[in-house]
Amino acid sequence: MCQLILATVGLRVMSNASNADGAIDHPLLSQVVDSCHAAIDRAMTDPSSALSIASGLQSALSTLTLVATETARGSAGLPAVVGNADDLVAGAIESLIGRPLKGYEASAEGLTGYLMSTSAPGTVPPGEPQPPPAPASVAPARSSMPLFSTVARQYIEMREDADGENHPDIKYLNLRMKTFVELIGDKPVDTYTPKDLQDYVNIMQFWPANTTKRAQFDGLSTRQICEANRSLTELPLARKTMQEGYVANIRTMMRHSMTTYGYRDPFAGVKLRYPGTLRGAIKRETIDDGVLGRAFRAGIETGILEDAMLPLLAYLTGRRIGLLLYLQGTDIRRKGDIWIAQTNGIVKTKDGYRRVPSKTADSLRFFVLHDFLDDIGFVEWACQRDGFIFAAAHEHSDPARYVSKTLNRLLQRNGAAGRNIEVIHSLRHGKITALRDENIDAKLARQQVGHKVKRDQHDEYGIIIPSTDECLAVATSRLPKSIDWTMFKGLDFGALANGRHKRGAPIKRATPTERRPASAKKPKEG
Repeated sequence: MCQLILATVGLRVMSNASNADGAIDHPLLSQVVDSCHAAIDRAMTDPSSALSIASGLQSALSTLTLVATETARGSAGLPAVVGNADDLVAGAIESLIGRPLKGYEASAEGLTGYLMSTSAPGTVPPGEPQPPPAPASVAPARSSMPLFSTVARQYIEMREDADGENHPDIKYLNLRMKTFVELIGDKPVDTYTPKDLQDYVNIMQFWPANTTKRAQFDGLSTRQICEANRSLTELPLARKTMQEGYVANIRTMMRHSMTTYGYRDPFAGVKLRYPGTLRGAIKRETIDDGVLGRAFRAGIETGILEDAMLPLLAYLTGRRIGLLLYLQGTDIRRKGDIWIAQTNGIVKTKDGYRRVPSKTADSLRFFVLHDFLDDIGFVEWACQRDGFIFAAAHEHSDPARYVSKTLNRLLQRNGAAGRNIEVIHSLRHGKITALRDENIDAKLARQQVGHKVKRDQHDEYGIIIPSTDECLAVATSRLPKSIDWTMFKGLDFGALANGRHKRGAPIKRATPTERRPASAKKPKEG
């Protein structure tokens, strides 16, 4: 079957590249045909490699057909294809002949124009969309191990059972599995090599950020999207997203069934080279007290508990919004002279038990609540809550995502830079800075915000618990006088808990003057 597929795609290119006499009259496409025939010979000699060979050929050849079809449609063709036709054709030919094109070859040969003029008549009616290529059949392999798609699907199903089908990670896992299979091929797990993972990274350097939200890429394969963005007309992924998202997910899925099937991790110990095309990480910055004070007041004025108290709670504790949203009244308790909060990592919801969003085991340790939260009556009110303290947020399918967006907009309307520089997560950085300024021990500061704490060999014999004096130092740390803290006194938390956002209400954007008023009065000191 695989040999038949390879022969079919090879003849397809030959028919497109031949003149009336059947001779190949274009030097580059002649090399394409020769490469197809060589690939067929390799597949016949080594059947175990047939599937990956067929996948690579099919992807490149379907790209050539897609360009010819969409270009023939003129202004009605897909913009992402028509606007990047030369890059798509050049990329497809490079993958087939196994070498990069030289500049004069691509320009002098007129690749796209030649492809248009030699398309086999009658294969695709003008103006009609090209049907997607049929998936390559699975070729008999020498390995008895399952395909990557099988173990990846098993991992995703495990995550669905643990976190629910609607968990935001599920759609990302499915997307990343799809991109890997389309680019590298769906092979038995023990037949992949370190080069496969590096090849994946090399191609994915052109994958646009937020691809699923861009209509111009609808209907294109992973390779076609990457080729269409080779000139980087769309913003590429950040290196951190590629490294800690796409690659990390692929590696995790690959390892998932090792003990079940008894294979070794083909990517163990692989050191990857990440291309410079990938964007560098954006460094978050602490938020100015003036901006923060205005955002605090604006949050209170909405009459909604999440807007009024979550920014303050994040600022005073340094904890992630996702974790704070899952706090329940029973998670708050007295420890000596201070109040602390701690979740046990799993909560009961109307749909059953689910895991609290936490990145590490360290984030499940207790953290200190500042005395100010007790002074304004929030701690007493929260302790009496039955269930989630911020219950309204859980009316949304993804509470953390919804609230983070809402609070980021709140910050931006009051002068924060946004753009992942000054966002709600920046309050964690601000807390670390504040604790450092208070000369709080660095290890204690990391424990407070839920970061992993580095330990020496003696620490391994037990869990290091902050002393009472250390916790008291956090609970009584100074608050900046540039913020009017009296705005939080006398709040009716019960009434705030009953508040709801009007869904679909437009967001008013602040003008530059509103964001950084030159003549703003200094807030009253508390």
